[in-house]
This record gives sequence, C-alpha cells and structure tokens, in this order.
Amino acid sequence: MLATFCIRPPAANAAAMDATQLEQEPPLGAHLTTTRRGYHHHGVYVGHGRVVHYSGLSGFWQCGPVEEVSLFEFVDGRPVRVVPHPESPFSPEETVRRARSRLGENDYRLLTNNCEHFCNWALSGVSRSAQVENRMRVPFGILGTLRRALQMKSSRPLLQSSVDSSRPKSPAMQPDSSSPSQVLTC
Repeated sequence: MLATFCIRPPAANAAAMDATQLEQEPPLGAHLTTTRRGYHHHGVYVGHGRVVHYSGLSGFWQCGPVEEVSLFEFVDGRPVRVVPHPESPFSPEETVRRARSRLGENDYRLLTNNCEHFCNWALSGVSRSAQVENRMRVPFGILGTLRRALQMKSSRPLLQSSVDSSRPKSPAMQPDSSSPSQVLTC
C-alpha cells in the first residue's frame, strides 16, 4: 500500500522548506516516488524536508548527478508516495547514509542506473528498476515471439512442387484437433 503525502508550497522559496511545512513528514529513509510526464521519479527521504535523488534527465535531455534537494523541489507540485520496502536489510539511518554516499555521482544511465535503481540500491542493496523491466518486457517479448515464429517457419520446407500440393498431407502434417492449441507467451 502506497501512502500519499500532500506538500504545501513554502511561503518564500523552495530551498527553505523544512519538515514543519509538511502536512505529514515521510519516514526517514523512505523511498519516495512522484509522477512525471511519462515516468515516475524516485528519491530517498533523508529528513528535515530533504530528498536525495538522481537528477538524471532533469533538464532538457541533460543528465544530472545524485543531489540533495528540498522535498518541495523534488515533488515539483505533484503528489508524492512512499514505496514500501518491508524487507529492507538496512535501518533508516543506514539507508540515508548509503544515499548520501553517492552525492555528486554523475553516472546516470536510463536503462541501468536511473533514479529508481538508485533508491532500490540504497534501501535493499539491489540496483533494479521495475519501471525499466516492465517497459523492456514488451519489446523483448515481441522479439522472442518473432524469433520462435521464425524458428518454426525455418523448420518447414520452404517450397513444395505443385504436384505435392495436390496430395493429401501425411498424418504428421495434419493439425491434431484433439490437443489444445499452443499459446505463445512472452
């Protein structure tokens, strides 16, 4: 279950936001996510209204480093949710230490080292992105299906003479109506 937090804009500037301006403060070391255009952005809550995140493609297709920003700046006016990690081997304090240990890192890679990879690594020690895995499942599933179809097609003779086409098929070539049809899964 994802908990949603509402963020009130600070009176003066986003950089000055502290935990007292939150309607409800996320737990220390929480994995936060907020929706962006076409994807979900992830960060680790480090306390006092601050989030460590991989800024990644935060500019116009310009990669940015791991940085610490205000929660207000991180959410950018959108709702923020906490992603549960009930089996995290790290304490909240250790999660914060791990997240901050990568401040300044500038090795963002959309498919292998993005903001979700970063958060999952900080909380569980495993760098993974369900967002990438889910989106890659479709193209790889299609490629797998095409590969299987090509393998089946290549195992059949490509040409038969016109004389052969008039002959009845052998029992091995006849579809078996008693067996269920085969379903290809991705």
